[in-house]
Order: sequence, then C-alpha cells, then structure tokens
Amino acid sequence: MIVQKFNENQLLIGCDDQELLQSMQARMDGKKVYRKNQIIIHKKASPKIFRFCKPEEVIWKDDTFNLVDSISREISERKKTIQNIKDEYGYGVQWDYECHGQYPPLEHQKIMFKIMINSNIGAMLADPGTCKTAAYLWAIDYRKSIGEIKRALVVTMPDLRKNVIDEMRIQVPHLKGIILKDKARCMKIINKDCMYMLVEIFADDYFDMIVLDEAHRIGNPSSRQTKRIVEKFEFCKYKYIVTGTLNSNNLMSFFMPYRFMGPDTVPYADYRMFRRAYMFPVDEAGYIWKPHPASIPEVSKMISNVAVHFKKEDCIDLPDLIFEKFYCNLEGEQESAYIGMAKYCLAEIEDVCNKCDRREGITGECNGQCDGTIMSKNVLANIIKLRQISCGFYKNTKIVVDENGKEKNESNTISFKENPKLDLLLSVIGNWTHSNKYRHSKRTNTGLCQPILQNSELVKMSSFLIIRFFSVIHIPMYRETSQLEGNIDRDKKIK
Repeated sequence: MIVQKFNENQLLIGCDDQELLQSMQARMDGKKVYRKNQIIIHKKASPKIFRFCKPEEVIWKDDTFNLVDSISREISERKKTIQNIKDEYGYGVQWDYECHGQYPPLEHQKIMFKIMINSNIGAMLADPGTCKTAAYLWAIDYRKSIGEIKRALVVTMPDLRKNVIDEMRIQVPHLKGIILKDKARCMKIINKDCMYMLVEIFADDYFDMIVLDEAHRIGNPSSRQTKRIVEKFEFCKYKYIVTGTLNSNNLMSFFMPYRFMGPDTVPYADYRMFRRAYMFPVDEAGYIWKPHPASIPEVSKMISNVAVHFKKEDCIDLPDLIFEKFYCNLEGEQESAYIGMAKYCLAEIEDVCNKCDRREGITGECNGQCDGTIMSKNVLANIIKLRQISCGFYKNTKIVVDENGKEKNESNTISFKENPKLDLLLSVIGNWTHSNKYRHSKRTNTGLCQPILQNSELVKMSSFLIIRFFSVIHIPMYRETSQLEGNIDRDKKIK
C-alpha cells in the first residue's frame, strides 16, 4: 500500500488488493481513480488507514506519515478539549471575550462559545429558546478579531434569515451581515432551500467558517440540498452545526450533519456503510431500518465527542420568557385584499363561495348571500379586518333576529388560498418538536388544520400558539385528543 499527497486537503492511496481498497473507500468515503487501483480521501479520514494495516506495512511518501499522525493526535486532543470545556459548566466558566451587545452572556452560551473558538468543529445541541444564535455570532466575531477568518457563512432556514440579522444588531452591532439570495458580496446568511443553486456563485474556499443552523434539515443523504452543502464545504477549516432536534426522526438523523463537519466525526464516513454497521433492515426491500441493541449508546458517544447538549431546564440562568420575532410576506389574493383595505377600506374577493366555511358545512349551511366585498365603516373595524386578513381569513359578522325575537348568528368565514403566516407558525412548531408529535392535515378551503396532539412538553406550547392564532377570528379548532391540561408556558411570541 502506498500513501501520498494528492493536494493540500486530500491523500492518494494505492493498493493492489482491490477488495481491501473497496473496504477502505467505503469506510473513508473516498473516490475511486478511474482505471487505477487508487482512491482519493479527505486527509481528515486518513487515521482510518490504521484500521486496515499497521504503519510499517505502508509506504509513506511526501511525509504523509507525520501528517496522518498529527491528525490522529488532533482528533484525540479535540475530544479532551471539548470535554474539559463542558466540565466547566456550573463551576464558573472562564471568560475573556468582550461582548459588545446589549445583553451579558449566559453560562451555557459561554460553553458553546468556548467550544467554537477552541475546536475547528463542534455541534451546539440545545433546546429551542436557549439563545444559541448569540454564541456562534460571538465566535465569528472572536475568530475574525484575531485574524483566523475573513468571511463567515451562516446557512439557515428562509424564515430565520432576518432573525439572524436582527440578532447581529443586538449581539455584535459592529459586524455587517448580508442575506444572500442569488448574488452577493464579512458575514452572509443564506437559505438552505436555494443552496444548490448558489454554490457556483462563490469558490469552495471563499468562506473560512461555516455555521449550519437548524442542521437537522440536512438529515436526508439523498437530498440535493444535503449533497451540495456537504460537497461545497468539505474542506472548510471551521465548521459548526446548531440544532435542537438532531435525532428528530431516527438513529441515523445525526449522520449527515456530522458528516458535514468532517469524515473524522464518525467511524464510517459513508452513510450506507455506517447504516449497515449500526442498523439492520426489517423488510426485504430494505426501506425500514432499526438500530442494533448496542448501537444507541455507541452513537450517543460519537455525538458527545464533539457536541454540547443543553436542555432548557439545564440552563441555570436562562430567563423565564424569551421573545422572538418571525417574519413573512403576504402573498397573492391575500396581499391584494390587505392593500385594498389599508388604502380604501374596501376589497373585492373572487370566487368567494368556494372559500367560505359554510360551503363545507363546518359552521352552518350556505345561504349563498356573500357578495365577495370586504368593507369597514370606521378605523377600528378596518384594523380588525386587516388583522384577520394577515392571518389568511376574514369574518363576515352577521347577526339577525328571527320571528321570535331571538338573535341568530349567520356569520361566515372566508379563507384565502395563501396563508404564509400559518405556514410559518407550523414551520416554527416543527422546529421545536423532537419527533413527529405534531402534524396537520392538508388545509381545506377553509384553511383549517387538524393537529393530532400527543404527550409532549412542547406540544402544549404548540397547541397554545395555534389556538391563539385562530382566536384572532374565532375560527373553531378540531382536535383528536382531550382538552389541554393546565396553563401553558410560553417562551415564543409569533408576530
């Protein structure tokens, strides 16, 4: 076996034993050289060579033995460093970074920050609402201030990009940030959903530091987004993941976020090879896999080697209430109706009967008397209508008196096809829950969703927010479980 340098970041391994070479390729996620008994591997995967042969059995060229040995020591030291930092929690975290923001750092934020400035990779695993964003913004600022990086990239969800910019203004007001949509030119915030289209805009080594926010979103190895993100930043020096739901689906959910950080974070750098080693199929087609009995503690150890995990109750100085703003834009007919009401106190709705809740018999029988016009006679009524329209609905209030002198409510509710505010709400709730505890049915013409609630701390909070959302226009909620129990602790505020 011969090992030599291929370039600055990769090694070339040659071996006449093709079976051995294939095994090495699978474990190291290497690339086969066309028509040659050689593979190209990431230098961070090179310590895995010693799993196949002894050092004296290898011909080392270009001083590659010392390189592999130094990488092995670096991996070992990294584990010790991260563990030592985690051990400081609760015993007075040493802190010498000068914060320029409005709020002093919390103890768990200090731990996350220290891991990010003392290790070239790291996983910040913390529950929603634990203020993770500030920690990586400080780390970007620190590495930039000492000259280790020039440009940093934050990859996050579309709905959260503006939140990162807002947090920058609070925590690191002296830094500048740009939301990268198609072309851009400091720190940039990019949307995961358009990542595959944007990777050609900048060179692979353009950014020195990458922060993958809501990293659980790249858990699918077959996804085009996942492949492009992992490939594009394969050789970036500083890479970190941030999420509160790393193992949201199954044991393998952690793999691709960790593979993003580097092939040295897992014993098998290839997804399918790792799955074959730690899980087994339960159906003949191989679609459903279950973990081996001993896999869960082993995977937990892999995760903890480069991660710190904070549950909300573990954060000793976290405020009881944290308010966070989320933003979305009105769309389509909803936007037109809002503009009409704001300017002229009048809006026209097309095909109103197909958008009425009475048509499907949810709140009564259709009387066919809707004229498709929204009007408001005073400022207060206009404000109420605008608020309703921004939630994707509006209510026609109509109270009539029957022959016996009793009042009868013949009000109806009209819903718009577009409802980005509700979609944003459900997206935020989806980021909170650690599993599919909460789902909603396909929205009908009335825009109603039917959540299925299960026992979970976060489900109570999620239920409260959805009920609060619909209470704006008194839309009835339909649930498949009993009434919610007790008071619900709020730590988010949906604007």
